[in-house]
Amino acid sequence: MNSNKKIFNDALKLHQNGEIKKAQNLYLELINIYKDNDKLYFLLGTSFLQTKNFIKAIEFLSLSIKINNNFADSFNNRGIALAEIEKYSEALNDYDQAIRLKPSFFSANLNKAIALKNIKKFDQATKLFKVCISLNPNSPQLYNNLGNLYKESLLNEKAIVCYKKAVELNPNYPEAFNNLALTYQALGNFKEAQINYSKAFEINENIEYLPGNRFYNNQFICDWKNFEKEIDEIKIGIDKNKNLIDPFVLLGILDDPVYHKINAEIYIKKKFNRKSTKAIEKNSNKKIKIAYFSAEYHRHPILLLMMDIFKNHNKSLFEVFAFSYGPNKENDPWRKLVKPYFNEFFDINNKTSDDIVNQCRKLKIDIAVNLTGLTANNRTDIFMDRVAPIQINYLGYPGTMGAKFMDYIIADKIIIPENLKNHYSEKVLYLPDCYQPNTRNLFTKKIEKKIFTRDDFNLPKEAVILCSFNSNYKITPTIFNSWMNILKKVKSSVLWIYAYNDIARNNLKIEAKRRGVDSNRIFFAEKMPILEEHFQRMKLADIFLDTFPYGAHTTAGDCLRVALPIVTLIGNSFASRVAASILTSIDMKELITHNIIDYENLIIKLASDKNELNKIKNKMKEKIEQSSFFNSLKFTKELEKIYINLINK
Repeated sequence: MNSNKKIFNDALKLHQNGEIKKAQNLYLELINIYKDNDKLYFLLGTSFLQTKNFIKAIEFLSLSIKINNNFADSFNNRGIALAEIEKYSEALNDYDQAIRLKPSFFSANLNKAIALKNIKKFDQATKLFKVCISLNPNSPQLYNNLGNLYKESLLNEKAIVCYKKAVELNPNYPEAFNNLALTYQALGNFKEAQINYSKAFEINENIEYLPGNRFYNNQFICDWKNFEKEIDEIKIGIDKNKNLIDPFVLLGILDDPVYHKINAEIYIKKKFNRKSTKAIEKNSNKKIKIAYFSAEYHRHPILLLMMDIFKNHNKSLFEVFAFSYGPNKENDPWRKLVKPYFNEFFDINNKTSDDIVNQCRKLKIDIAVNLTGLTANNRTDIFMDRVAPIQINYLGYPGTMGAKFMDYIIADKIIIPENLKNHYSEKVLYLPDCYQPNTRNLFTKKIEKKIFTRDDFNLPKEAVILCSFNSNYKITPTIFNSWMNILKKVKSSVLWIYAYNDIARNNLKIEAKRRGVDSNRIFFAEKMPILEEHFQRMKLADIFLDTFPYGAHTTAGDCLRVALPIVTLIGNSFASRVAASILTSIDMKELITHNIIDYENLIIKLASDKNELNKIKNKMKEKIEQSSFFNSLKFTKELEKIYINLINK
């Protein structure tokens, strides 16, 4: 055997044994000798694909194809490399070539299906996944992939069927159990989600975001058995640069903007690691073109807050565009109401980021405002390639996105004081008053005004009603301890809170008993479909108890609508400072506390002294009347000043 053939055999053996770098070095030695050997170029290109050097992989696989354009595997592997750098149209061409050469080529069909899913061609992807299943009906990975497609299409019930089939075929498939748990959680079936997270964890605790997903699910059912331990483990993981927890979930459990920023940067680097396009030049439009991107153009707090902004924009100075993604809510009355406020309203649910970027470039958008941030159904990919020269993170996500391609975040001096600005990757733009807009009239149609009594909700007539209508995933053991301490000190008080599921309600009652409080003093509020009735109901309460570290945001504004005193605990994170910003804007700083002891004492003081409480209520009514908090026209003008200054920079 000559030496070159031995080198090739050694390289091939190393490659097959997983010693790819060593094999690669030997292939590179041979390439100068065998310049017309397509198989050598194929193996070399494949080795670069396996080591995630996708540009080199494309280079050598292209040389292989140039020598021999009848080898399906070369097209398939180049397609994989192209897809990894998100050149999906070129990848699809390669997969098609591979399938043309070998129609029953399973890998090429599967890769094509995944690429179609990634560019939102869900119908075509579904058909192709089913072709793949016909070729390999016993593949759990196929059912998991099809489930992912259904989940991304928000067809959760179909996704569950696929994930169940995947774990039936492979009972030791942790990713499928994790996906099954995520889907159950999205459907509000938190118990099944908990079961499947546990199964995934038993098999492989290192699945990305699994600890955070499981923790978040436990928050929805107020299961705090390992609360502190798991937070410590998550912090250690973040210190080690691990992908353990979704950035939004971390906001609700940790008042630390240092960790929020680091974790967001880890998330962005993992999910959006392709090199982004360079900044584009500013446009020279006659009117400033503003594009608002949101997953929430339906009855949702973000739309309710922004409604008057969209309505009041000065159309002689601005053209305003809506880009909508997320749940399909075409029949939602709020969407129908808001659409006419825009020059154009675009549904981009099934559009690729390339399609959207090209559309925005043609429209010559000046400023893109991201109202979703890193919350559910986000499309951060859109902003990576620059839909506008100026890109702003605003309102929907209370924290830094940790992304270099987001230029600014809009806040106020309470939300992000000067000493905390360094914890935000975006430059901070300050509104002069509270950063939160508020629509004065939130009702789509006139309804008969209901006057509720405490009897309507089985509340005790003479009790002091302490309420918290924040989502129950915001309740932490620390804040619940305080609430129980308050109930112990104020014997005439009861607690009236949201808890959306029976498991959470039962757990909260158990936690109350553990702390020596009669669980019958806890009352649970139901969701009310009519907003005005919800506001009327809020008037029955005496004091609103804010959660921590993720406090009331939209709900804090609602407290002002009904002049319900809200006591808040201000922290260092954006999410913990919103109620403080709102209270500052109406000159009610005496309701802002700075530590948990002062928080408890203030609530106890107000709940124990009716005269003091009435003074606070009367002062709050007076201050709300004097303030411009609900002056959305003034707010819009202040926001427009920010936009104009950015354009004139």
